[in-house]
Amino acid sequence: MINLNYPVHLQAAEDGSVTVTFPQVPEGITQGDDEAEALANAVYALEAALSFYTDAEQDLPKAGRRKRGQCIVRPSARARIKLASYQRMRAVEALRAGENR
Repeated sequence: MINLNYPVHLQAAEDGSVTVTFPQVPEGITQGDDEAEALANAVYALEAALSFYTDAEQDLPKAGRRKRGQCIVRPSARARIKLASYQRMRAVEALRAGENR
C-alpha cells in the first residue's frame, strides 16, 4: 500500500499557538491553539491538500522520511483507502498508456 505518512514541521508562536506545514505537500498548512489541536487540524488540512492533486488528476506527493523530532500526520482511514485506490488507478493507467505506444 502507498505510504501516506507525511512528516510535518511545527512552528510555535509567542502566543502559544502552533502552525503545521508539510514539507512534501506545500498546500497543506494549518494551525491550532496548541500542539494537540494543530496536529488534529493537520489531518483535515492534509486531506484537503491531497484532494487538490486528485482533482487535478496528478500523482500524490511522496511522503518523506521523518527527521528527528518531527511528527507524522496521515489521512483518516477512509481517506487513505480512497487515496491508495486513486494512486493505484493512476499507476494502472500509466502502464496501459505505455502498452499502447
